[in-house]
Amino acid sequence: MLIDSHAHLISEFYKENLEEEILKTREKEVFVNNIGFNLESSKEAVAIAKKNKNFFASVGIHPYDVSDSEKETIVELKKLAQDKKAIAIGEIGLDFYRQITDFNLQREKFEEQIYLAKELNIPFIVHSRKSFDDSLDIIKKIGYFNGIFHSFDYGINEAKKVLD
Repeated sequence: MLIDSHAHLISEFYKENLEEEILKTREKEVFVNNIGFNLESSKEAVAIAKKNKNFFASVGIHPYDVSDSEKETIVELKKLAQDKKAIAIGEIGLDFYRQITDFNLQREKFEEQIYLAKELNIPFIVHSRKSFDDSLDIIKKIGYFNGIFHSFDYGINEAKKVLD
């Protein structure tokens, strides 16, 4: 058995061949955590997971997509995250590599989603790029340490801080 802990089968790359890709995972007994990156893709991830026993979903707003989220988005994410096939809040976090979206808005939405993970007692998946201190500070502030770092472009010292 194999597990793909971080797949984006709802991306444009797979749109035309999605059913074929799903069939391949089933044939090869691969379990897939299909990751949402905005509200729409999170809905799709849950829908795919509900139809396929080897699929699970993570729901969240990626830092590059926070400017498209509304106040109601967190309420919608909460509903999605309560589905039995939803296993995490993600992909969420901070990305200061390029200013595609406002950094303060990224912080605000990241914090909201960590609070949501804490409220639902499910893990989170953090996208952290050129934003280590800010990412860790928000997690420490909330006091919820049930997650993983993804897109981790730091060194051994930062990895040790995460583990502490």
